[in-house]
Amino acid sequence: FGKGGKDLDAAFYYARALANAGRIDESAKHFERILAAKPQIFQITVAQTYVKILVDNGRLEQALKVISNQRKKGENTSRFMESEYRLIRGKLDESHS
Repeated sequence: FGKGGKDLDAAFYYARALANAGRIDESAKHFERILAAKPQIFQITVAQTYVKILVDNGRLEQALKVISNQRKKGENTSRFMESEYRLIRGKLDESHS
């Protein structure tokens, strides 16, 4: 993982495996490390997978934060996962009413 390249791929698959095993906290740590390893690169697949895992496990605020952080990557990313963002925002608004 620390060397980049293929190690990031391995970390991605490991993070997914952890999530599939229900180890969401551990999985999240790995996803965060992967995204932080190349902050200048918009890692679409990693971010989308991470958000889906978070949503599927009821971690809506955390998912919203990931989407928001990815949207700050550049001009072309401002609408990243727009439909998911709206859905999550709606669910959070409902739960706070």
